[in-house]
Amino acid sequence: MDHKTKPGSPADVLEHYGVKGMQWGVRKKKPTSAEIHSARQRQAQRARELQRHDDVASTASSPAVRAKAIKEARRVAIELQTSEDRVTAARMTTGEKVAATILGGPLGLAVIVARGSAARATAREVDNLRTQL
Repeated sequence: MDHKTKPGSPADVLEHYGVKGMQWGVRKKKPTSAEIHSARQRQAQRARELQRHDDVASTASSPAVRAKAIKEARRVAIELQTSEDRVTAARMTTGEKVAATILGGPLGLAVIVARGSAARATAREVDNLRTQL
């Protein structure tokens, strides 16, 4: 500590701002296997819808139909990238973790850790995309 500053000055105070809205000692709820499966189904539905709009845009004979399909494809692509379902769908279910452990042994444990890291990276990416929009 510098001899010119007094104890308790703003330079000596350690503050923790945390996450807005979070309460001390309360953890976020982890999604269940059913929630993970339904998030994967919704993401797959969005991917099929995006593919359908892309197909329409590439085969449309009218410029107006092509423009509308491109606009819808962009909307669905943004929704696909920024949906909270993307984060949930990236997680492994309990059954997948057990199967990876049994079938892969130590390598299976490494897969579980890697998938967890990938899910956290996906969550950060989705948050960044949301702030950019």
